[in-house]
Amino acid sequence: MKIRNILSLAGALVMGVVSAATLFTACAPPPSEDVFVQEDLAAEIDANIPKDTTASIRIGIRSTNAEEEIIKGLIEGFNREYQNIDVTIVRVNGDAYDTTLLSYIPAGTMPDLFWVNPNNLSMYYNSGVAFTLDNYIKESGLNTSDYVTAAMEECQSPSDHYFMMPRDYVQLVMYYNEEMMEELIAASDTVTEVPGADWTWDDFLAVCQAFVDTGIVEGGNPVLDVELDWEAVYYPFIRSFGGDIVDGEGNVVLDEGLNSDPDSNGAYRYLGELLRLKRGVNLGTEEEPNWVSYILSQESAVGAGTSFYRGFSPFYIHSRSSLTDAYAAFTELGIPDKVGVLPMPAVGEDPSVSAGCTGYAIYRDSENKDAAWAFLHYMLTQGGQEALSRTGNIVPVLISEREKEDPVWKNYPEGMQVDHDIFLAHSERGIQMDFLRQLPTATHADAFSYLRTMYTSVLYSGANRVDAIQLAADRMYNLLAYGE
Repeated sequence: MKIRNILSLAGALVMGVVSAATLFTACAPPPSEDVFVQEDLAAEIDANIPKDTTASIRIGIRSTNAEEEIIKGLIEGFNREYQNIDVTIVRVNGDAYDTTLLSYIPAGTMPDLFWVNPNNLSMYYNSGVAFTLDNYIKESGLNTSDYVTAAMEECQSPSDHYFMMPRDYVQLVMYYNEEMMEELIAASDTVTEVPGADWTWDDFLAVCQAFVDTGIVEGGNPVLDVELDWEAVYYPFIRSFGGDIVDGEGNVVLDEGLNSDPDSNGAYRYLGELLRLKRGVNLGTEEEPNWVSYILSQESAVGAGTSFYRGFSPFYIHSRSSLTDAYAAFTELGIPDKVGVLPMPAVGEDPSVSAGCTGYAIYRDSENKDAAWAFLHYMLTQGGQEALSRTGNIVPVLISEREKEDPVWKNYPEGMQVDHDIFLAHSERGIQMDFLRQLPTATHADAFSYLRTMYTSVLYSGANRVDAIQLAADRMYNLLAYGE
């Protein structure tokens, strides 16, 4: 039964006593995606409810101020058209978002709509949590070609059914502190100007060294404030060096060439770059070295961004969703006009950057699916995309809104002189988390855990790179074998 599978999933995640690889095997295997899809496509829906409809819906979001500002802006615009539909925000623990969200199911408090990272979407539709949106799209007349292709593709299953709608286009960028950069240019003999849009990873490392050499970044503070355990950071690195984790045919390639030629292996080179960031620069002597790291030294990335927001670190990797947080933080520092943005520096022979979308799905057992769809449909209209853009934290997914002359998303927040085109720079380098499509849904949490262990064991426990990669690859092989 569907409810049994959902409860098993939620209970296992909450209790932490069953691994992701065995979530669906304690009793009987869950129905396939197709079973849920057929039920959803046979359900009665109304994709065009009247504007005077009275209803109440709840929407689950990650518990961050930036996310709340985004959804508040959207709700405000939505209620100008649907004045009698009350929308309540449910903030969900961001550090354990999926676990906490799914715990609402057995409690009977699951929101009608919920924020989704496409990397985890398959978990929601394979377990019968996310409703199939194909009929809503068709009956409302929504033209999917009006939106960024990469974003729309991330909302689909491998069999091309839609389970979420994108709200924005997401691409990683390098935020920087313009005041610190100006200070560096005045003090350094090696850095004489702000890096250009075509800067490389070696250019970035040279700037890092200059920040430490000049003492502008003081000991104990990272030059680069980064969330190292974020797949949006580490996966593009591996791809940039010609590697992958699982290829399009379902073969584990994480360890490809590892024993015969380690330098040809993408993961090996990626870990080497992390070690360079970890080691940093020697401010001492050869006899008495004093190595100062370029990155945060702790294993956990919880609190990433804090050092940048406090004015201690010049660089921070994140997406457009952090723009107003940075603006607010720099305003408190008295330098609101000093938030700078650069593209991610080109890494390796095939530079890649994480790109795609975030968005929302409808809970399959919601009693308010039609009203929830009205909210999603509004989000994708010009009015909805402009309402989101006024928060300052998104790049529109609607192509016409993104490309029109003097668009809203480039005019906010007031007073911030940011080159907004940077958020679209080198979009040809954008990649998605393709390898996840080749892994059984129930194994995704384990896969992420194994990859995180791969680099933490090297960075913080002195493990051999080859051994760490091989162990992660072996575990991936086991995941695939178990899933089959």
